[in-house]
Amino acid sequence: MQFVNLLPFGLLVLIPGIILLYILKQKSEDKDVSSLYLWRETYKNIEVSSPWERLKNNLLMYIQIAVILGIILALAGPYLANSQTGSKNMVLVLDNSGSMNAIYTEKKSRLETAKEEALHYVEKWNGNVNVTLLSCNQNSKVILSGCSDTNKIKEAIYNINPTDVAGNLEPAVSMVESMAEQWDGYEALFFTDSSLNMGKVNGNVVDVSSKGMNGAVDYVSYDRGKNGSISVVSKVTNYGTETTSSDVNLYFNDKMLRIENSGELAPGESTVVYFEPVTAKEYENNKTVVIRAEWNQKDAMENDNAAYTIMRENEEQKVLLISKQNVFLEKAIGTLDHVSLYKADSMKEAEGSGEYDLYIFDNVMPEEIPDGNLLFINPKDSNITKDLFQVKGKKKGAVVNICEQKYTQMIDKKFNFGVNQYQQIEPVGKAEVFLQADKDKVGFLERIGKRQIAVLGFDLHASDFALQMEFPILMNQLLGDILQGYMLQETQIIAGEEYLVNQVSYTKEQAGIYTIEGETTKGKVQESLAVNFPTTAESSLVETVEVSQNESAQTKNVTDTIRNTRDLKTFIIWLVLVLVGLEWVIYLRNR
Repeated sequence: MQFVNLLPFGLLVLIPGIILLYILKQKSEDKDVSSLYLWRETYKNIEVSSPWERLKNNLLMYIQIAVILGIILALAGPYLANSQTGSKNMVLVLDNSGSMNAIYTEKKSRLETAKEEALHYVEKWNGNVNVTLLSCNQNSKVILSGCSDTNKIKEAIYNINPTDVAGNLEPAVSMVESMAEQWDGYEALFFTDSSLNMGKVNGNVVDVSSKGMNGAVDYVSYDRGKNGSISVVSKVTNYGTETTSSDVNLYFNDKMLRIENSGELAPGESTVVYFEPVTAKEYENNKTVVIRAEWNQKDAMENDNAAYTIMRENEEQKVLLISKQNVFLEKAIGTLDHVSLYKADSMKEAEGSGEYDLYIFDNVMPEEIPDGNLLFINPKDSNITKDLFQVKGKKKGAVVNICEQKYTQMIDKKFNFGVNQYQQIEPVGKAEVFLQADKDKVGFLERIGKRQIAVLGFDLHASDFALQMEFPILMNQLLGDILQGYMLQETQIIAGEEYLVNQVSYTKEQAGIYTIEGETTKGKVQESLAVNFPTTAESSLVETVEVSQNESAQTKNVTDTIRNTRDLKTFIIWLVLVLVGLEWVIYLRNR
C-alpha cells in the first residue's frame, strides 16, 4: 500500500486522547436498586483516591479508534500500486527549464513535484520495464537508456538539476520519435508545465503547472551622464495571476543605493522604473560595476526577481593611424569616447612611442605585424599578412552592400555605395563579413588568438562611402567593438545563450554573475559576465498545459498520475460510515 499524502498521519495523536477518556473515573449516580451487590464496584472506586480507573474492554472505544484510523487513512489517499504497465519500454521526459523553478506547493517547486511523481511510476513498475530518462529545456539530454534497475533510475531522477534556460519540448519529442523506431511498443510520459505538440508520440502529459503571484525584473540598463553620474532604468512585469506591487532595489556591486516602488501592476502589466541618478561619489568609477535591479516582494518564483548588467571601467585607449592623410578616418575616430589618436607616416616614425590598443594601416603595409588589434584599409598582397588574410587580386567598379552584424545594426540594410576598385581578400579563419560586393568579402572582422583584425578591401578616397553619413556610424561601431579591449564581446546574456572566450563558445544555465578567465592583447584577464533569466519565455504563471497532434494523449494533474492503481479511499470511507452507524446502534442499546 502507498499513500498520496503522509501529513494526515499526524492525527494519530488523537488516539491516546480517546483511550484517556475511558480510563478516567466516571462519576457515580444515585439509583434505587433491590440489592446492595451492584454497589460493590462503586464503593471500591470511591475508596481509591486516584481519579483514574483500570482500563476495561469497551467495544465503543475500539470502534471510535477504528473510525479515527479510517479517517486518517482516507485523508492520506491510500492506493495499491499495480506493477504492470501496458508497454515494456517507458520514456520519462522531465522538463527542467526556468519556469519549473516556480513553487507548486508551499515547500516544493514544480520540478521537485515532477521528480516525485516520476519516482511514483518507477516504484510502481518495480523493475518490470525498460526506462529511458530524458531531461529537457531548450535542448534534450538522454540521462538513461533502456535501464530496468530501479535504484539506478531513482538516482538519475534525483540528480536532474533545475536550470534558468528557456524551455522548448520539441527536441525531446523528436528524440522520442527517433528512439521509438527501435521498439515494438512504448509509452512516453512528459512531466512539464508547458504546452507541447506530441506529433506521433504515444504518450501522456503530467501537468505540473500552477498559479500564483509572480513579479519579475525583465532588464536593467544604464546611461553615463556628465561628471560620472549614472542614470539607471529597469523594466518590471507582473507575470502572475494576482495584482501585485513591490519595491525595486538598485545595487552597485552589492551596495544598495536606490529604492523605487513599482506601483500596483495588474496581471500581465509592465512598467519602467526610473531611479534617481547615481553620482560619481557613490561608486568606484575606475572599476567594473555590477548593476543589479531586484524585485523585493516574495512570490512564486525567486529566480526572475533580479536582472543584471555590467558597467565596465572607463579606460583610455590608444590608436595609432599609419597613413599619408585621411581626414575622414580621423574624424570618425574622434567620435569615440576615451580614445587618444596618434598619427604617423610609418611604423618607423612611431618607434619608441609605446604600445597601442589598435594599429590602423591605411594604404600602407607594415614590415612587421605589431602585437595588438589591427585594421587594414586597402591592403596589398604581402607575405607578412599571410597568417591573417590573403589578397587574391583586384576587381574594378562594384556596388558594395551592408551585411547584418551587431556593429551594422544602426545602418539601413538597403544601404550601399560604389567603389572604383577593390581587393579580393580571403580571411584565414572564420570572419564576420559586414561589407560585400557580389559574393566577395570587402569588409570583415576576424578574431585570431587574443586579438581582432579588421579589413576594408578598398581605398576610402576611391569611393563615395566616406561622404555618406553611414561611414562615421559604421566606423564608430566597428572600432568601438575592436577597441573595447576585452576578452568577452558581450557583458550580458540570457541563460542558455552562447558566449565566446578566445573563440571557444560556452553557455551558462543559471542566472547570476560569473567571473570568466581568458586572454587578451594585455595578457591573462578576469572579466564579469551577467547572465539573466529569460522572463518573457519562462516567468508566466498564467499559461495552462495544452497537448496537440495526438488525440490519444491525456493531460493529467499530479493527483491524477496514480493511474493503473487501485484507489482504496472510497472503500475506507464506506467502512468508516458503517463503523459510525454501528457505534450509534451500540450506544442506544446500552442506554
